[in-house]
Amino acid sequence: MQTAPNGSTRSEPIRRSTRVSATTVDETTATLPNGWKQRLIGLPPGDTEGVKGLCLDPHDLAIAKYVARREKDLAFTRELARRGLLDHGRLLALLEQTPIDEVMRQRVRSDIGRDFDAAAAPRRPE
Repeated sequence: MQTAPNGSTRSEPIRRSTRVSATTVDETTATLPNGWKQRLIGLPPGDTEGVKGLCLDPHDLAIAKYVARREKDLAFTRELARRGLLDHGRLLALLEQTPIDEVMRQRVRSDIGRDFDAAAAPRRPE
């Protein structure tokens, strides 16, 4: 979880002169697979005024986006799959560790499959 210099952990963007935008994440702001905290990735040191930045593993982030299922989230996951930034098998394994009901799990499984099918399809010239 990102902690602001004043100790706040509210979920609001934090912008700095480094042009990095961060939003806090915890169990109340996103549906994440079990064990996500152990997979957090530390940002490299920089001009952060003493704030330690941690990022979600891309697969954990993708699962949260698939569960939220807003149009912008689906566009994001499509692009992650298209660029080869996600592993299909790892996503499916993490999906099984995500505290959601079976109806939603099947919907997310279908969305993951759709994204990877689209990523494997030849791109049409524009």
